[in-house]
Amino acid sequence: MGAFQGPRDWGRLLTAMLTPFRADGSVNLDEVARIASYLVDQQGNDGLVVAGTTGESPTLSTEEKMAILEITLASVGNRAAVVFGAGTYDTAESVHLA
Repeated sequence: MGAFQGPRDWGRLLTAMLTPFRADGSVNLDEVARIASYLVDQQGNDGLVVAGTTGESPTLSTEEKMAILEITLASVGNRAAVVFGAGTYDTAESVHLA
């Protein structure tokens, strides 16, 4: 993970990604990778928001959020910005994730 880098041009199109789940309720990380690549490579997104409220953030564990972030970063490389939803209902955990 990186540190805050100050103001930047985020591009024109950023999409809040959903979080895909398997039938057993676990996060489908293969689908996370596929969706991230699709949104950037096929749909022309300049950036993605992962583990935000659209991505079920209040219901995800810290481990699940980190796995989603790592898979997304690996999938899109430097082709798109990635914004991570570090917010939770727990202030200390939100600070830790940020």
